[in-house]
Amino acid sequence: MSEKIFLDYDQEQLNHQYHNPAWAPNLADVVGSYATLSRPAYDRLEVRRNIRYDPAPGALLDVFPAKAPNSPVFVFIHGGQWQKLSKEESAFAAEQLVAEGAAWVAVGFDMIPHVPLDEIVRQNREAVAWVWRNAASMNGDAGKVFVGGHSSGGHLTAMMATTDWKATNGLAGNPIAGALCVSGNYDLHPLNLSHRGSYLKLDEAGVIRNSPIRHLSHLDCPLIVAAGDGETDEFRRQARTFAEAATDEGKPCDYFEIAGRNHFECILDMRDPDTRLGAAVRRQIGL
Repeated sequence: MSEKIFLDYDQEQLNHQYHNPAWAPNLADVVGSYATLSRPAYDRLEVRRNIRYDPAPGALLDVFPAKAPNSPVFVFIHGGQWQKLSKEESAFAAEQLVAEGAAWVAVGFDMIPHVPLDEIVRQNREAVAWVWRNAASMNGDAGKVFVGGHSSGGHLTAMMATTDWKATNGLAGNPIAGALCVSGNYDLHPLNLSHRGSYLKLDEAGVIRNSPIRHLSHLDCPLIVAAGDGETDEFRRQARTFAEAATDEGKPCDYFEIAGRNHFECILDMRDPDTRLGAAVRRQIGL
């Protein structure tokens, strides 16, 4: 019998649980649609591209301002295993939300292997802090800055939501009014034991530092935590466990699984207010 590595999984089984392409035969088409669906926002909306928020090479934002002052701002952090994708593939719901009364910000950042995970987290904190400080420049309200992300972006969003902002960025308060975490991982211990450990390269302290579930004492905003019902058992367990832990800490958290969606599909429901995810996002940000 093979040695159990984590829970009831041996090494091969754990690797399979964290290898999303094996569970999504339409991966190429769906991921390709992120850029296709983002393009109209760049063609038809006002957009301020490549705004630098930090000296790091990839630390650039694309801002789609709201049409009226004091609007909510939605900051989107893309996925891609902390290694792939870009802000240019992160505006797939910008047209819809800008039309409905929000600003949209797509975050760019440096990725593995060029920088370690700690640096990716740091850059995204700088991005959120920059948006909070500059919300009025995009017709936004600094008290209505919402952050959302998918896959590794869901993890990074959870890291933003569980940040001690005074300690890390010198902010007097929490810049985030609400967070949307879709298909993320919130305890990096099993990921680090899987094949993903070969590029995460985290020691035990790094796992703890970068696992949002270990920092729920700093959570100070409502959460939406979601996963597709076609995702792996581990991705769904990660989402459910994180949501349960937040609720146990007395934090407001809405958890659900998105029917009929695999790992790569579910975030696209943000575009449609008639989907469960789309409706939840709009309720959270007040549209």
